[in-house]
Parts: sequence; C-alpha cells; structure tokens
Amino acid sequence: MRATHRQLNFGAGPGSSSDQVGTVAVGYPRPPRVLIVDDLADAAGSLATLVERSGMDAFVAHDGFEAVELAERLRPDLIFMELGQPRLNGTDAIARIRDAAWGRTTRICALTTRGDWDTLQSLRSAGCDHCLIKPTAMAEIDSILALLPRSHRMLTS
Repeated sequence: MRATHRQLNFGAGPGSSSDQVGTVAVGYPRPPRVLIVDDLADAAGSLATLVERSGMDAFVAHDGFEAVELAERLRPDLIFMELGQPRLNGTDAIARIRDAAWGRTTRICALTTRGDWDTLQSLRSAGCDHCLIKPTAMAEIDSILALLPRSHRMLTS
C-alpha cells in the first residue's frame, strides 16, 4: 500500500503547538541546528544549502553511525534522515537517537522513496515525527523547517 500523502506527520512531536509555527523571535543566542543525513553527497549538499538559506546552521552526516555520533555532539533541533544509509540504516539510527535522553526532544523527519505501510509503521515505532516521500518539493522541506519552535526562528528582515 502506497501513502496517499507525500508528507506524513506521526503525531504532535516536540514544540508542535500552533502558536509556535510561523513566528519569529529576536535575540535567540544561536540559529537552529539541522542535521542532514544522506550518503549521497550531492543530495546532502543541496538540502544543506536550502537549510542555510533559511537562516539555520546545517551539518551533514553520510551514514547512520556518523549521524548518531554527530547528533549526540550537536544536539540538533531537527534531523532530516534519509533511510537508505550504509553501515546503520536510517530507521535504526532514529531509534538510537530516540533512546538517548538528549534525543527525545529532537524533531526527526525521514526522507525515503518508500511510502509503504511497513516502512511507515517502522518509522513510527522508531520515534520519527515526520516522513517525506521522495522526490520532495522545496515547499515540503520548508514546511518542516517552519515547525521549529519560535524561539529558534531568526529575524530575516
């Protein structure tokens, strides 16, 4: 069974109250940190560029183990996790991040070409907040970036 929606939200997730979406705050000490996990350098680089143009700090990991290690060090506000990773797949990396106390409040969005029921259920069980089915439009990425709490949004005007 294929998902009928390209963007799937698995629940409320951290910082999801409606008053936090689309607002800005001045004076927050740092821009939001976004970790991008993709073994394809071009794909990771393109997404990092989009994130940085949105006024956020982008960091890239190229496999699941590197993602877990970097997430522990950085404590990102958001992780875009492509599922087909070498060494440790994205679903298992998500589960490891969620198992750590520091990873329970990080928003995680899976990126995958598979929207079948089993994949979506395993993502939900691993603790994923959102899933984007590839190919992904920039507007879909922007909608996930807009979910960051208002205290993490930067004034861009």
